[in-house]
Amino acid sequence: MGADNIASLHKWKDYNKLKELVTFIVAPRDEINIPSQFLKLNVKIDISSSTHREKIDKNKLSKKSANEIEKYYKEYNAK
Repeated sequence: MGADNIASLHKWKDYNKLKELVTFIVAPRDEINIPSQFLKLNVKIDISSSTHREKIDKNKLSKKSANEIEKYYKEYNAK
């Protein structure tokens, strides 16, 4: 996730459960300090998950994965 999400991370759905299941890896953004409990992704390019979601190349995914991702975002965007 981007460092800009750290401040609102506690508001994520099922955050307490999620933090027990995953290791959060944070990409630097806008000189935001990344606390030591997070792993820092050392990149020097502008990464945006929103942009990646908008431009998913289904040809690079298995058919099952592509269908599941497409289904998820259709339902998510319908809310």
